[in-house]
Amino acid sequence: ARFVEPDDALDLANVSQARGDVAILQDRFDEADAAYRDAATRYEAVGVLSVVEVVAEKLRHVDDRRRLARLDYQVVHGQYREAIKEGQGLLASVLANGRPTVTADTYVALGHAYYYLGHMDEAKGLLEEALQRYRRISARIGVANALHLLAEIAWRRGDLDDAATRFEGALAIYRDLGERLGIGNAEFGLAEIARVAGNIEQARTRYHSALDEFTAVRSRLNAANVCQRLADLALRTGDLGEAERLNRESFRAYEDLADLLGAAHVVAHLAWIARYRGDSIDAITRFSEALRRFGEIHEPRGIAETNRDLADVYREIGDVAEARRLLVEANDGFDRLGSPSGMG
Repeated sequence: ARFVEPDDALDLANVSQARGDVAILQDRFDEADAAYRDAATRYEAVGVLSVVEVVAEKLRHVDDRRRLARLDYQVVHGQYREAIKEGQGLLASVLANGRPTVTADTYVALGHAYYYLGHMDEAKGLLEEALQRYRRISARIGVANALHLLAEIAWRRGDLDDAATRFEGALAIYRDLGERLGIGNAEFGLAEIARVAGNIEQARTRYHSALDEFTAVRSRLNAANVCQRLADLALRTGDLGEAERLNRESFRAYEDLADLLGAAHVVAHLAWIARYRGDSIDAITRFSEALRRFGEIHEPRGIAETNRDLADVYREIGDVAEARRLLVEANDGFDRLGSPSGMG
């Protein structure tokens, strides 16, 4: 083997570091980790110790990004308590090491987890902190994402005007950046507001706009969410066959993607279809299954709404005692959420 001159060794170290830089931009964490470790070894061998510390910092950044990706996965797949534990540990690390973007991203992910657990005050506080941090570093996509989640909190609390303002603010940024997934999410949020307000045609139009964006970026999970909402509109307008078809299409996607929350919502929607068809026994069976699924992932709104819906079915079949018990459970749940039972 030929002798490697120091300049050649330095070039090889630089190449390894550059490979790590490319890999981390594409979220290829293992590849980035290996490249940076190789670079650090080579820099140390030729005595460039100042760059060794730079690469060591990049390795810590890789670890933070890997943990953030795991945190995001947990939130998306309904593992909220695990996400909070992961996020609190990550937040302590990134605050200590002064990485502003990952820090703001961690606040968002934690806020999202608290949101789904129904802890709206904690979620809002974390997301407002994230919003300010994104604004300080001029991270427009982060600003849009934080606005979007704050809009969802406002919507859950029944403040439709504030929710619409925040969704519109997020949508404007997403459109300016050409961020199609964000556009779809904001359109979906505005469709939700229209649905809750009873503007069915406006809701349907915005849902289809969202579906177009999600289909364009091949986001199967988000497309499934839209199909579920379109199923709800079909149910409201009496098209039970279309409602069932869309719900089953969504359910297949949720099952394939291990989305426990989405699957639970579909089961609840299938219970509503059974109820509209006058099949109280099937409705009770499906609502009970939905309640079990929501309970397994500790989703308080789903639990409260399903208890309320089960109470209605039991009242309709004359079981007043069970209806009263379930309604008390539902109202207690909505009180803990700090939001009106009519929202959903």
